[in-house]
Amino acid sequence: MRRSRANIKDVRRGGGAERPFVSYAHYSDGEGQYRAEVRRIIDDGAKRICDVGGGAKPVVGLPRVQERGLDYVVLDASSAQLDRTDSGYERRLGSILDADVVNELIRDKGPFDAIVSHFVA
Repeated sequence: MRRSRANIKDVRRGGGAERPFVSYAHYSDGEGQYRAEVRRIIDDGAKRICDVGGGAKPVVGLPRVQERGLDYVVLDASSAQLDRTDSGYERRLGSILDADVVNELIRDKGPFDAIVSHFVA
């Protein structure tokens, strides 16, 4: 099996389907790549986004959500984390592992163009 080596410049530019490789780098490089991919998804037209586990710090900042007119839902299993979420976001309490919660979310807000998650514990 042939191994692909990632060029760190490509990693910093952001990933995508056109770069089918796995790379190992410092957390900050991965974070930058992830953020770039989320921006690309939005720039490509995604409007309906669910942020799983977004809690106190959603993936997409509220100014960008408002500027782009996104239908952005923060889903978190922790009411304490949701209480820390800016009131400008639509917030939903529930676990992604709970089928009833997911079905209700899809019924009320779906389908989503993208589902993002930074950290889910």
